[in-house]
Amino acid sequence: HNNNDNNNNAVAAPPGEHIGPEACRFLAQMLRQGVCPRLSHLNLGWNQVKRLGGDALVDTFLKCGSSLLLERLDLRMNHIPPNTIVDLGKAMLRGSLLYLTHLDLRQNMIGSEGAKAIAHCVLAGGFKKLTHLYVMNNQIHDQGITALYKSFTSEEVMCPHIQCVNARDNPITPKMRKSLAPCPVFFQL
Repeated sequence: HNNNDNNNNAVAAPPGEHIGPEACRFLAQMLRQGVCPRLSHLNLGWNQVKRLGGDALVDTFLKCGSSLLLERLDLRMNHIPPNTIVDLGKAMLRGSLLYLTHLDLRQNMIGSEGAKAIAHCVLAGGFKKLTHLYVMNNQIHDQGITALYKSFTSEEVMCPHIQCVNARDNPITPKMRKSLAPCPVFFQL
């Protein structure tokens, strides 16, 4: 079976190359200038982009608006703080990354503040096409997990295509874990 659909998808930065924040800022600048206009998968996992690189990417997402065709954004293990995620949520609410289906933020430092920002963005309609969200191992405590849970299980479904919200390995209390049971199959604690 020959699948030529993959030839139309551009992929940037191999995972684990440790490009760091400066190279990530350069990448963001290139994306802003229109390099890789068909980029659909951006895999920057294990690249130590940190706050400076993450903020540069978010700024690019904001400035490019709906012109970016990004479907998958992998920022796992990059020391990304909550403020960057708050700004990502603001960019999403302003119409950036309209095609985003996969967001991988596992093993960063988004904490409860970042989780609450994601939840707010979900409830405000910023992640309409999202199918997969990975926020494992992010120091998200009870309030952040509750916010995520409520946003993805609210009466009004804001993410109709969601298949997986993985929030495992975050420091929630046993009492909180019990209060969220039974979880929907897609919401993993």
